[in-house]
Amino acid sequence: MANLSKVKSQVAGGGVDLQVVATSTGLDIQPIAPSASTVGSRLRVSVAAGASANTNIPISGITTSDVLASVLEIQPPTAASGNTIKADQTANATIYSNGNIRISQDTSGNQVLVIWWDVVP
Repeated sequence: MANLSKVKSQVAGGGVDLQVVATSTGLDIQPIAPSASTVGSRLRVSVAAGASANTNIPISGITTSDVLASVLEIQPPTAASGNTIKADQTANATIYSNGNIRISQDTSGNQVLVIWWDVVP
């Protein structure tokens, strides 16, 4: 379960730049240091089917000017060991083209939870 006390303290402190991170005990919410590329942007979330390594994964609304905040590989509740976070794929993911991300690891058979900053150019 996500640590919502961190959300409360970030919001109370006037900052809302947060990222979801997979840990050994579940999800954790951690602050993201503000940068020039995310100021004035909005945070967006999408879930998509996983794919073979280096294959386009369609994400509606994502563009090459956006910034990935977090990409988590998750097993759906119907999977044999289901409803778990399999891997944090953020470091392996890139926005390949408008409407597509690519992950350098195989995520087929699972889903990906993509959180990104929708940056207004």
